[in-house]
Amino acid sequence: MDKNLGFGLLAGLISGAAYVSGQYGSLPGVILANFSALPLFLAGLSLGKKSGIVAGTSSILTVIFMSNPLIGGFFSTSIAIPFWLIISYALKYSGGDSGQKLWYPAGKSLAPIILYASCLVSLILIFYSFRHPNINEMVGNTLKTLLANNIKLINTESFNLLTSIFPGMVAAIWIVMLTVNCVLAQKLLIKYQLAIRPTPMYKNLSVPEWVYWGFILAFLVGFISNGNIEYIGQNLTVIFAVPFVYAGLGYIHILASNLSFSGLLIALTYTVIFILGWPLLVVFIIGFFKEWLGLKPQEKTS
Repeated sequence: MDKNLGFGLLAGLISGAAYVSGQYGSLPGVILANFSALPLFLAGLSLGKKSGIVAGTSSILTVIFMSNPLIGGFFSTSIAIPFWLIISYALKYSGGDSGQKLWYPAGKSLAPIILYASCLVSLILIFYSFRHPNINEMVGNTLKTLLANNIKLINTESFNLLTSIFPGMVAAIWIVMLTVNCVLAQKLLIKYQLAIRPTPMYKNLSVPEWVYWGFILAFLVGFISNGNIEYIGQNLTVIFAVPFVYAGLGYIHILASNLSFSGLLIALTYTVIFILGWPLLVVFIIGFFKEWLGLKPQEKTS
């Protein structure tokens, strides 16, 4: 067997086992499940697309073998297919004038996942819209059941907001975890000189134009419609907002790099976002308008 394919097979086995461990509910198992995509990205970003396909396929079979086909389907939808999408774009390049490889930027690798998540959430919500006349009410009742006694700790306004964007928020967190796994894998591979491509300039992340129009369309659908269509539009708006949050954070990182207390500023920024939540809206606005307003700070170099 080809050595690279063997490593891809092993990566898939580890990934599948890590994902299944989360089904038992223990804290270590949940942590492993959240990083179950890491072995796949390590294989794909170091060995190439062919080994990535082997890793993804073996991980699906491992999950099915260790649990059941239903869980295997969930894994395929949430981990394996998005992994293949990211790898296929992250390892794309074109030839430069002097013969060097011009790799796809981070924004173009992220965009297909945004489209994939939007389609997936849309299909799920459309399916439930035929079964329930008010998806917002259905999600609210489900959250009340899941939160049980803890529901008293959340005020009515916060609960209504959570209900209105819950599917989109779950999808956004899932996208974040996927990208964390991908970025961590690339960082490890660069450290040990095993990466196929150089690390993208995450700070300078540029969002493709069609994502802007996707966000605007989703926002308008959520704003001018009502009922289940309004609910779908609201949640798609949350998903399409994710790359702009990344772009805004990149802008803040570049601004901070020009200051002597950059580490403190970055730590304070993330702490405030984590505690309050609403500053994410400011970060989104920065990311959304930075291209239009020409907000391109120069990063200080040594």
